Amino acid sequence: MLQRPAAGAAKADTEPVAEERGDIDLPCFERATSITLKLGFLGLALPSSGVFARLRGLQLVDVRLHGQSGLGELLSSQRCPSLKSVIVRQARGLDSFNIHSESLLNIELSNLHCLQQLTVIAPVLESLRVKNCFTNPLDPDLSVANISAPQLKLLDWMNAYDPSSIQLDNMMHLENLGIKIFILEGEEEAVERNLYCMTLLWRFDHIRTLDLLISYPPDICTAPYLMEHMPKLHITILALGIIADGHCFGASVFDVLMRCRGLKRLDLDFLPRSQLGEQTPCPSGCICDQQPKWKTEELALNCLEEIEIHDMRGTEHEVALVQRLFHWAIVLKRLKIVLHELITESKAKELRQLLLSFSRLDICIDISMFVP
Repeated sequence: MLQRPAAGAAKADTEPVAEERGDIDLPCFERATSITLKLGFLGLALPSSGVFARLRGLQLVDVRLHGQSGLGELLSSQRCPSLKSVIVRQARGLDSFNIHSESLLNIELSNLHCLQQLTVIAPVLESLRVKNCFTNPLDPDLSVANISAPQLKLLDWMNAYDPSSIQLDNMMHLENLGIKIFILEGEEEAVERNLYCMTLLWRFDHIRTLDLLISYPPDICTAPYLMEHMPKLHITILALGIIADGHCFGASVFDVLMRCRGLKRLDLDFLPRSQLGEQTPCPSGCICDQQPKWKTEELALNCLEEIEIHDMRGTEHEVALVQRLFHWAIVLKRLKIVLHELITESKAKELRQLLLSFSRLDICIDISMFVP
């Protein structure tokens, strides 16, 4: 990922301004090796001709393009023969992105809410991240995405997945997979969406790392439980993000862990839907705690040696899960917990003593406060 332009790079960085100021023309920098543009949603006009002969990295952030814009054509092998990495974040107006590159290794697209068509043909591509794109209503018959990347090792697809509109060629070398699943959801469309995501998991049962985001909506009183459709997976590292909205999530985590064979490392993030204020407890009688087996049933995680937990607030549900993790992870060697930035020192001290009371003497435990 590009952090700064390399030697010979061109860079523009401005504060957000009104869109009516007009477009900025992007010259054809024939000798630039890296270009980073952050324009505060100013319009960007791409060059219609010319070759970026030495360009290896392009990063566009907060730019405004016009429809198809020719971005994919600009980044093709004919005009960018040395290109290795493309990052586009929060671009407005980009509804189509079609790229054919013989050199690209990394593509990252995020918050492209107008994107309707994505085509990637990249025979040596190793990393593809697509997050929060395709959010506008689409024609169900429209082919939303077509990905041909036979050497892909990392696929981070944090969007809805529908196999009828998202075509993913065989990815025999895939090692890392990231997807989003709404564990409990009442609406029929959301249930269907989750089942589609489960079909994506079924395609890749042998992967090294699974990055899974599970989310509970605020109101789930009539929702079905969907984890029974998750396949058993052979993975080494599980990165599990949880948006609980005050609900009990122990059953979902139990069911995920039960399906992860050979797991050696667990990264657990507690992610509030909003960074402001306390989470609202779920209502009495909520179905989130109607799978109580996780509190008593045995689960032998006999390969899990390392656990790292971030943004722990010390809620009842968080503490209950950590206590069970000590019991399930029979060969655990290291536990690191980073407490949430809003937790008080007195609460942190109390929580530290409680968590240490669960532990075995042979486990190395590191409990620290969040440091921005």
